[in-house]
Amino acid sequence: YRLSFRYRSDLYDGEVIRSFADAYVCAVNEFIRVESLREVDLLSGERLKQLDSFCQDRLETTEKTVTERFAEWTVQTPEQEFVVSGDRHISYGEAGRITDRLAGYIRSLGLGRNDVVSILIPRDEWILLAPLGVLKAGCAYEPLDATYPSERLSFMVKNAEARLLITTRELEGRINGYTGPVLYTDGIASLPDALPTAVPNEPDDLFVLLYTSGTTGNPKGVMLTHKNAAVIARQNQNRFGYSGDSVIACYASFGFDACFFDMATVPASGSCVHVIPEEIRLDLPVLDQYFIDNKITHVVMTTQVGRQYALMTRSPYLRVLIVGGEALVPLKADELSFDFYNLYGPTECTCYITYEKAGNNALRVPIGRVNPNGIGYVVDTNMKRLPAGAPGELLYAGCQTGRGYLNLPEKTEAVFIDNPFTDDPRYRKVYRTGDIV
Repeated sequence: YRLSFRYRSDLYDGEVIRSFADAYVCAVNEFIRVESLREVDLLSGERLKQLDSFCQDRLETTEKTVTERFAEWTVQTPEQEFVVSGDRHISYGEAGRITDRLAGYIRSLGLGRNDVVSILIPRDEWILLAPLGVLKAGCAYEPLDATYPSERLSFMVKNAEARLLITTRELEGRINGYTGPVLYTDGIASLPDALPTAVPNEPDDLFVLLYTSGTTGNPKGVMLTHKNAAVIARQNQNRFGYSGDSVIACYASFGFDACFFDMATVPASGSCVHVIPEEIRLDLPVLDQYFIDNKITHVVMTTQVGRQYALMTRSPYLRVLIVGGEALVPLKADELSFDFYNLYGPTECTCYITYEKAGNNALRVPIGRVNPNGIGYVVDTNMKRLPAGAPGELLYAGCQTGRGYLNLPEKTEAVFIDNPFTDDPRYRKVYRTGDIV
């Protein structure tokens, strides 16, 4: 047989059509070989090699945890500003002493590795300092957004089996049913001094417990590890240029994974972070003036707010604007004075797994390439890999895959599955995103 394919060259390129043609020929041969449709493979050996070549990027990772790298900065650059909130400016040296005191207190309660400490605080300097103190004690932190309903907050604290609650006297009443110890942020300064030591953590120890939105039932607690945090911090330094001269705007809500993006990156890179006040987060002209006055260089924002801000900002200092969370409406990003990145990724895989530096996209902005040290698989409903250009569910495997859901083994097993495509231990688990790409 001779097969001829005709196509519109304004919609498709020849390579995509050849890929479809190869899939058609594979399907015909599979019909002869296998018993049922679910067994049919659409990819030849050459096409599989092509797909695998899309995920060959590798990035050297560090064995040091975020807290270890933070401790190094407190010694190397003690006078450098670490966190700014309103009129409060805290240096790396001072932040090191504060978090040491907090860690010493937590250890005195007998808490350690994989114990969870819940943190319910307003938007101030403690959204950086409190987690670092918890992590130095060897524990994991659970960020609680003060804008959440009391019922949701109480569920999250109970579900996490929190061993300590760090909060303010004004917010403590938002949590119902918790009977464990409580530490108020205004009492941390009076805690006794502690030696600058941190409990060593293994890469798979729990770092943070982030809860999903819960739109289809109770929210699920996603367990992310010290390895996950170290990898995302290294990638952000490598790709977006976070460094000691960067000034970061902490824009995201405390309980959102984009705030964890900042929480892991800033102390690991020696950057300075400004906690954006709640009252100006959506007032873009006022926000822009704040960015100009404080020479903000990097910010992560929700997609449409970030897009709107990109089109109106006058800041000469902004270097990188990162958006994610929903589809990005195209814009002429090449005309912007800063780099504009579109990210995609579920919380279960540490904030984001693909990235695209946006340009002058006419029709749509892609979600881009898979991060280094990770693999993306696009599969059909029978978990068969699909040719380039065919739509299917995205699966992710790599060092950003989290530990699963807290106390939900059945739901964990349903989406964190054994990798059917490789025996490489680095990609042992695959996360099913449920998203079509």
